[in-house]
Amino acid sequence: MSSTNAKSLSKLGEMWVKSAVRDMKKREKLQKKKTQKKKTQKTQKKKTQKKRRKKRFTQKISDKKYKKLIKKKKSKKRLTKREKRLLKDTLFYKYCKCNLNFERKKQNGYGICMNSVYKNRGFKNPDTRKGNRCKDIFKK
Repeated sequence: MSSTNAKSLSKLGEMWVKSAVRDMKKREKLQKKKTQKKKTQKTQKKKTQKKRRKKRFTQKISDKKYKKLIKKKKSKKRLTKREKRLLKDTLFYKYCKCNLNFERKKQNGYGICMNSVYKNRGFKNPDTRKGNRCKDIFKK
């Protein structure tokens, strides 16, 4: 009686071992996938944390188009997203260029440049923090 039980147990034991091995392999695969995801997430975070590349210190649009966009904004006509971005970038470029001239003279031109670029055109001032960002954004 014990010998038949031993045989049936060994068959059950074999089946149990096979299923256990399969489960372990599945768990190992899942664990590998999880570790790979974590590694890719870490590398993606590192990529986003890197310093931004500095832009060239050049105006992106022609003076004719620039004047057209200013006229359009002053008359309160609707600007597309692209036009808004172009105008914002160009105004900031002009502001930085003005600030750069004052830096060469070793003076602080923040107020003067802000007036000449934004206020005289009838636009709202950007953040006060933006005044010190020229060095961070543009290569000079």
